Amino acid sequence: NLQEAIVVNLADLRSEIEQEKAELEPLQEEVRAWAKTLTCTEARIIELRYCDLMRWDDVAASLAYSTRQTRRIHDDLIRKLDENQGA
Repeated sequence: NLQEAIVVNLADLRSEIEQEKAELEPLQEEVRAWAKTLTCTEARIIELRYCDLMRWDDVAASLAYSTRQTRRIHDDLIRKLDENQGA
């Protein structure tokens, strides 16, 4: 019946989500290790945004910064990374 099919689909989706989370864990650990080389603010932005998957507004609120300032710090960091990769 329809209700049973929905329950089965929901269980399948939960299983897929858990599997994808498990696959992301090594990458999240790599990002956390790399973040240790950054300033406290840069590291926190990277961790909140990419490890904890927070929205920009929430990242900014956690740091007591404006969203614009948070994005500027992030963009400057990414620019530095790009320069280092090209060097």
